[in-house]
Amino acid sequence: MMNQTVKAAIAILVMAALVWYAGGPREIGQVIARIDLVFVFLAILVITVDRGLMAFKWRMLLQARGFFLPYFTAMKIYCAAMVWGTFLPTSIGADAVRIVNTSKAGIPFKDVTASVIIERLIGFLIV
Repeated sequence: MMNQTVKAAIAILVMAALVWYAGGPREIGQVIARIDLVFVFLAILVITVDRGLMAFKWRMLLQARGFFLPYFTAMKIYCAAMVWGTFLPTSIGADAVRIVNTSKAGIPFKDVTASVIIERLIGFLIV
């Protein structure tokens, strides 16, 4: 397994490459300076409400199987999965993070996996 120093070095190199690709720090700074903070606040609000509703829905699926996951724990797991999902491949990476973290909270792995699969199927049907 990679140690933390190597992971940090890789992350720094990837960020440096992205900054260079985007035109450099000056270009990024100019873009950031033009951002309206009202829209940043609204985006944060909408994302938080979305994650809250997703965590609520997922808790309902787990409760239907007889498992209790506190809302705050579900929200933390969902938000952590969202962050990890940015770096891990496709949405499966985020789902894997949710499954592992929820299993660590005491809910059996197979039941958590089933709830995530059902949640994905519901989302697919709705779309």
